[in-house]
Amino acid sequence: MTGINLTLIVEIIIFIIFFFIIDRLIWQPFLKNIFERERSFLKKEKEVEDIRNKANELNKDYIRTLKEKESNAKTEVDTITKKAYAQQREMIEREQMHSRKELAEYKESLRKIYCVQTADILPHIESIVDEMFNVIIQRKRLL
Repeated sequence: MTGINLTLIVEIIIFIIFFFIIDRLIWQPFLKNIFERERSFLKKEKEVEDIRNKANELNKDYIRTLKEKESNAKTEVDTITKKAYAQQREMIEREQMHSRKELAEYKESLRKIYCVQTADILPHIESIVDEMFNVIIQRKRLL
């Protein structure tokens, strides 16, 4: 049978001393690094979440601003279009008035010319009608 001897006791004492040395020099710093790393990861995850939330807020702000600008642009385009149509109508009316005025002037000048010619022809109308009558009769005789 194996008995407990001095070597076994020395080995147990050396093992316990080795365990405390390893615990103090390696194991505790190792655990400390693991905990710090985990804390760092949690902190980084929180930062990422905060950044994600801020990005979502900025995106919502961007979309709202974009819709607002599109609405403003549409309103501005509508306003400009209405002004352009109003200017177009004004130009057309102005040109129509000008055309009517010129037409009235031409009618008046033609009326003056026609009245002068009628007044000149009126005393000779009987002789012109007689001559036309004679020409028509002569044509009928020739046929």
